Amino acid sequence: MIHHVKARNCESFFTASFKFAASNPAHNGRVCSTWGNFHFKTFDGDIFHHPGLCNYVFASHCNAVYEEFNIQIRRTLVKNVPRIQHITLKLEGIAVELAKDLVLINSKTVQLPYSQAGITIVRSSIYVKVVSKTDIVFMWNQRDSILLELHEKYANQTCGLCGDFNGIPVYNEFYSNNIRLTALQFGNMQKMDGPTEYCEDPTPSPPDNCTHNFQCEDEIFTILVELRKCGVTDTETCLKTVTFSLNKGQTLIEVKPDGGVFVNSIYTQLPISAANVTIFRPSSFFIIMHTNMGIQVEIQITPIMQVFVRLDPVFKNQTCGLCGNFNNVQADDFKAMSGVVEGTAAAFANTWKTQATCPDIQGSFENPCALSIDNAKYTTSCPKSLSYSYTISSCQPTCRSLSEPDVTCKIQFVPVDGCTCINGTYMDESGKCVPAKECPCYYRGSPIPLGEVVHENGLVCTCIQGRLNCIGTPDQIPVCESPMFYLNCTNNTSETTGAECQKSCQTLDMQCYSTQCVSGCVCPSGLVSDGNGGCIPEEECPCIHNGATYQPGEKIDVDCNTCVCKDRKWECTKKQCLGTCAVYGDGHYTTFDDKSFSFNGNCEYTLVQVLILNKSQLGFFLITFSLFQKYELILSEEQVSVIKRGQDGEVPFTVRYIGMYTVIDTTSGLILMWDKKTSIFIKLSADFKGQICGLCGNYDGNGINDFTTRSLSVVENVLEFGNSWKVSSTCPDATSVQDPCSTNPYRKSWSEKQCSIINSNVFAACHSQVEPAKYYQACVTDACACDSGGDCDCFCTAVAAYAQACNEVGVCIAWRTPSICREFYFIYTSSESVVKYPAILC
Repeated sequence: MIHHVKARNCESFFTASFKFAASNPAHNGRVCSTWGNFHFKTFDGDIFHHPGLCNYVFASHCNAVYEEFNIQIRRTLVKNVPRIQHITLKLEGIAVELAKDLVLINSKTVQLPYSQAGITIVRSSIYVKVVSKTDIVFMWNQRDSILLELHEKYANQTCGLCGDFNGIPVYNEFYSNNIRLTALQFGNMQKMDGPTEYCEDPTPSPPDNCTHNFQCEDEIFTILVELRKCGVTDTETCLKTVTFSLNKGQTLIEVKPDGGVFVNSIYTQLPISAANVTIFRPSSFFIIMHTNMGIQVEIQITPIMQVFVRLDPVFKNQTCGLCGNFNNVQADDFKAMSGVVEGTAAAFANTWKTQATCPDIQGSFENPCALSIDNAKYTTSCPKSLSYSYTISSCQPTCRSLSEPDVTCKIQFVPVDGCTCINGTYMDESGKCVPAKECPCYYRGSPIPLGEVVHENGLVCTCIQGRLNCIGTPDQIPVCESPMFYLNCTNNTSETTGAECQKSCQTLDMQCYSTQCVSGCVCPSGLVSDGNGGCIPEEECPCIHNGATYQPGEKIDVDCNTCVCKDRKWECTKKQCLGTCAVYGDGHYTTFDDKSFSFNGNCEYTLVQVLILNKSQLGFFLITFSLFQKYELILSEEQVSVIKRGQDGEVPFTVRYIGMYTVIDTTSGLILMWDKKTSIFIKLSADFKGQICGLCGNYDGNGINDFTTRSLSVVENVLEFGNSWKVSSTCPDATSVQDPCSTNPYRKSWSEKQCSIINSNVFAACHSQVEPAKYYQACVTDACACDSGGDCDCFCTAVAAYAQACNEVGVCIAWRTPSICREFYFIYTSSESVVKYPAILC
């Protein structure tokens, strides 16, 4: 393939030609390129022009649980001639940065030629060439042209300026939500700004007017948060509004992402003190709402909007919602209003939606830091005119304070961080010491920051130079299926609520506080939305658990209890179930009260009373097990040895070998399961609640006090807690918690790829039942730690820990294959099932 590039500057006119040789001559349909005056050609053959000077995703691996590559480029103008200034390639977890006469690997300068970790980089007289072991070839002429060749295995798995590699021109690159995009709009959607950067998009043709609608809801006392999509991918969401309701909705306070505060829909300057609430800015980063009722809400505005709620202990056992029930029992924080504990964060969050029309969120395994290397490097910084402080605990100098007393100076609050004005300057209402020149967009009082993408009524709008630039046309008035009817807000009074307050089976228990009527299809009085476009009587509503729906009368098993669906709520039996403590991998613990931590000691430790763990080497255990002070057993990889035997004739335990597990079942209500490698599961009868101690916690239902030391003091430091449970005082203390992937960085990308099986479709049936995040992270760290052999022991047992957690909730995953952990495959698949231990084998 030959590209001809022409450019003119004030010195000369030149023509440069060069030739790329693909690794495979027959590479048609596998090559994407950019050249010359902002020209691009996608994998599918579309040629377009996009004159952007920002950082853009050229091509990335998407629609997969593990991102194998992500390539980003930035152009600049040199004497009005486009030049590619900076290129970032993330290949199998390794960051490669290319610039003029500079090559960085993981932020360190290297000399060419370079070949390590499956990446080869060479420089010739006309190009720099990067080749990855994953069949990726990238070439740059060090001026204005790039060629990327991919293996066909990536077909239909790419995103960015190079398109989706599906072999079909135009589709789906230049369509979004069934709306035809211009080349400029498509290119702008691939922009990836740095954490503190706003790069202005190329100016399009005069934009059409666009409207965007924000809705907020609240109650007494109720704190509602609104999350909306705000980027190109489905997982990019932003906190848009925090709404605080008091006095049964008589006082409604809304805080917007730009720091704007509205009291009962009226924009309000800060500070303000009214209706038992004082609202002020302690720093440029935070807004605080303080009440005399024992409620304090801290809202972070910069760098991203976040909310922190602090309550007086008087509210214990009286709260519900995403923040939990404030009863000191972490295990039931995911309890929905239906009465059962949801298994994942997504399933739990979906039960607290207040708008029936908002789609359920789905579990995602995307790593946000992987989208941008600059984001991964981000550190706190302030504008030049401000100084940064970690401990702002009093009122700050503001423009308002020059003319009137500042009522906020008497309020005490937890120190916050942020930027404050330097000596001799004062903070204005926007939180800056200098006037803001950039204008946000506004729609009905709601600010939309520069460059932010919003979705509304069939339109996709971007804020550019103070105006909303929208693509597409507004949705037409829908035809509502009977018995639904269309409610048009233009024909109603300002007090009328619309489709935003349509009740569904999922939102029946949520109170609606509408700040604006929204037109749409609604059900007649007495009926509610079934979530599928129809209307049903309230009594026919199903129950929901972990994202699945169940009709009235259907039953589910939750631990050892059975729950029946009745009137949208679960009625469950009240059996006392066995508690479980898990120890797996390289020092990962989950206590009986569901507190997770990692502790890498190398001594003997007390797990539960006199149950002792001897960690003789990485990943392998020797267990000493005592019963009633009469029997003492040693469990090793080969056998179970009884080294102390009681005088009574009856033996208080049985030993079974089930698959790879050794199981000891005692008559006292304790069951121990060990895989002879790195995983131990201890189950205890509820009779032991509050009567045990050790690394497995005290089993009192309160995970906060699980770090109780041998001297019965509650500590925060995991090292202090873990070291206190050593059996021998002469064994040295563990002194630090190290990240194996930082110690062995060459293992990280391999570990992430191998462990991505946990986030893959192999375990899809379990993702809604057991949150995989902590198991995936434990797997990565364990696989990184095995730097001298033992790959299978570390990786396989880490994945097996998640499979075991899935089995505990009744989801059997057949994940072992002859090519994945094959040394256990035949043992696992040939073992006979045992009725009493269904969690071990499926």
